[in-house]
Amino acid sequence: MKQLFQNASSVWRIRDARLMLTASALVTGALGLSLVTLLLRVHASGAGPYAATLLLLCISLPTILTMGIAGSLADRYDSRLILVSTLSVQAAALAGLAVWEALVPTYLLTLIAMLAGSLGMPVWTALLPHLAGEEHTAQLVSVQQGLRSVAMPAGAGLAGVVVQTMGEGTALLIAASLSVVAGLTPLFVRTRRVPVAAEPLTLLPVAALRSLRGQGVAFVLVLALVPFIIAVEAVNAVEVFLVRDVLGASPAQFGLAAVAGGIGAVLGALAAGALLDPARRVPVTLAALALTAATQVGQGVAPGFTVFLLLCLVAGVALGLANALIVVVILDETPERLRGRVVAVVSGVARSGSVVATVLGGSLAVVMGPRLAFVTTGTLGMLTAVLAAYAIRRSVARAAEPAVATA
Repeated sequence: MKQLFQNASSVWRIRDARLMLTASALVTGALGLSLVTLLLRVHASGAGPYAATLLLLCISLPTILTMGIAGSLADRYDSRLILVSTLSVQAAALAGLAVWEALVPTYLLTLIAMLAGSLGMPVWTALLPHLAGEEHTAQLVSVQQGLRSVAMPAGAGLAGVVVQTMGEGTALLIAASLSVVAGLTPLFVRTRRVPVAAEPLTLLPVAALRSLRGQGVAFVLVLALVPFIIAVEAVNAVEVFLVRDVLGASPAQFGLAAVAGGIGAVLGALAAGALLDPARRVPVTLAALALTAATQVGQGVAPGFTVFLLLCLVAGVALGLANALIVVVILDETPERLRGRVVAVVSGVARSGSVVATVLGGSLAVVMGPRLAFVTTGTLGMLTAVLAAYAIRRSVARAAEPAVATA
């Protein structure tokens, strides 16, 4: 445990890294704060579940639809220009949401805020190796993921308190203020990612897909993301029924399960920074994915809430570790000039899986029941991890064949 925090503190001492990691956490906190606030607004409107679904689509679709142009912008323009511009638009849209409360303006301004965030998103990750050097990329990713794991639920929790005590407008103005602070931060950071050659702007992520296809290991991991995310996240809508109805837990205990998962995610992300041997990252990633899915099966057969709670902690550690390591592997294997485009594609692919999982999740409890839903999706997640391990092993073997033949 001590070693985990020592690795994190080694990059935290670097001024530019400290500023940008903090700014990234503020953006994530603003997202959690605004998401819960807007969901509460739609619920209070009485428009029904379809209105909430439309809001979630406004939040999710921009990352998918802009993965071509967002990555292209990241690899063409100065990182400072992109971050300041996109966060300024995002802050303005959030401020507008604080003023206009009708559903139509809410949807439009949410779409604008999320589009701005999606266009700036690849820059945060592509900039990391520049902040402290390539050799510290793993530590930077682990700290960034750890801070985000804290910031998202913190923002969501703050939203409930602020909306109840001071109203939706105040909550959204706080989110806008966090975006303003994050947007000003790059102006005080000396490190910038400035592409050497002007890359052409493209709407389709052709270059990124071509790069991933040639990477082998990273390509398999990205392909495995969609079915794995669908399997793991599809039970998000079912979890409350398992915890409250089947296990008989209280509302406070349901919240405690989320806290346990969040604590685990932070520890897992920090553990990724301590894994300095590149050769061990892929096997550990696959093991962490399999463990995440296995704990989901365990949750489905848990005899009581205490066992479920412990498995939430284990699942959080495994998922936090896997998430951070996947980013590190992709950054390691991707040429610097293509990192923005590849990161944008990976984020778009991951979000696609989340959208499908959201659509499927609601019917799982009805069709299967909570326990069977957890066991089935967890089993599918484990199968995905095993197939990914097999595909990576074959890919590595094929890559080694020319070298053996030459020798």
